[in-house]
Amino acid sequence: MKYIYIILGFFLIMCINFNCVGLKSFNSSNESDTFLDIEFFPFDNNVYSSSIKTIICRKVSDKLEMPIINLNSAEKVYLTFDDLSEKHQNYTYKLIHCNYNWSKSDLTESEYLQGFFENFIRDYSYSFNTAVRYINYSVVIPNEDVSIKKSGNYYLVVFDEQKKPVLSRKMMVCDPKVYIYPEIKRATLTHQKSHKQEIDFFINHSGYSITHPFSDLHVTILQNERWDNALTDLKPLFIKNEQLEYNYEDKNTFFGGNEFRYFDTKSIKFYSMNVKNIEFDSVYNVYLKPTIKRSFQNYSTSYDINGKRLIRRLESDDIGNHNSDADYCFVHFDLKYEKQLLNGDIYIFGELTNWDILPEAKLKYDISTMSYKTSLLLKQGYYNYCYVFVDDDNPFIDETFIEGSHYETENEYIILAYYREIGSRYDKLVAMNTINFSY
Repeated sequence: MKYIYIILGFFLIMCINFNCVGLKSFNSSNESDTFLDIEFFPFDNNVYSSSIKTIICRKVSDKLEMPIINLNSAEKVYLTFDDLSEKHQNYTYKLIHCNYNWSKSDLTESEYLQGFFENFIRDYSYSFNTAVRYINYSVVIPNEDVSIKKSGNYYLVVFDEQKKPVLSRKMMVCDPKVYIYPEIKRATLTHQKSHKQEIDFFINHSGYSITHPFSDLHVTILQNERWDNALTDLKPLFIKNEQLEYNYEDKNTFFGGNEFRYFDTKSIKFYSMNVKNIEFDSVYNVYLKPTIKRSFQNYSTSYDINGKRLIRRLESDDIGNHNSDADYCFVHFDLKYEKQLLNGDIYIFGELTNWDILPEAKLKYDISTMSYKTSLLLKQGYYNYCYVFVDDDNPFIDETFIEGSHYETENEYIILAYYREIGSRYDKLVAMNTINFSY
């Protein structure tokens, strides 16, 4: 009889543990669910499903501006993406608060969010009269379901019905406390003058106490919204009164690069900028004019949008919905090159590739035409791009190998300042400034 009681007791304990686990998993509002392995999750702009295309995360007021909004303001972030699977999904999203270096902060969801912690994406539309069918989803944040209570970095993640992430995007909320005064110029050092740009600036924190600028103040500089070559955690070089000066000569420089290449597919009824031919075979195929290496050419001014894109369909009127009217095309790239490179690969790079090195964006050498070629499935619009080289032994993204680098090149720089106040458990985004350099 004693053994029967022991067995029954053990069985009862197992049942209780099982029920506790089940309740924890079922309660979708619990702060610890959905992302149980969040500490090991890569906090970066990523796509986790092959059917998800054309992810755009921007400030609502400007379709070319980074998703950075001011705390307690009317400003909003707009996220939209297409699902080419044609199967409607009940997508959900959540926001994760991060430190200045994009590691998860110690704040709980109830500390930085007001409302529901995980919400449905309710706005969607089916593509209209397109050869490639898709469903477009969109959401604006903050909204009636959720609002943001703290400044800082936020990681926006979208999940499918199985609670698997399908995409992620970085966004930021600023609580302006200090002022950044930047000056962008030709590099100071002689050996960098021809091809680099220098970003000097000072921070005025009059009226806001910064007691530990070397340990608790962190500054990040982005060039054209790229995170792969961002300058992070810069420290002040001089401190005087209520000003922090960042007037380096070597730590604050970027390759100027070159003006971005571009093409226009807003209409597939006629040939537009840099389009050589358009064919239709169940899907539209847009062939771009052949291009060449520019690293040994002199600098030439041309207007670009710094590697970004604008989704548009020319035939849609002002009221038309470009998100659901625009079709998808295979865009064919052609880079003339006299011989195949043996120590690395060439990739298409820009917002059209998520500012990342993608396998499908790798060009393959065609001996018969002596050129590198590839094709990407892209939504109609106006696109900027460049060619980058990645060495087999070094993951560094080199935009100068094919494109060259000039100190005169027009670039956009975003300076972000984070500060952790005494006794606080998170990094506030206390200043942001965007400036364009044009020599």
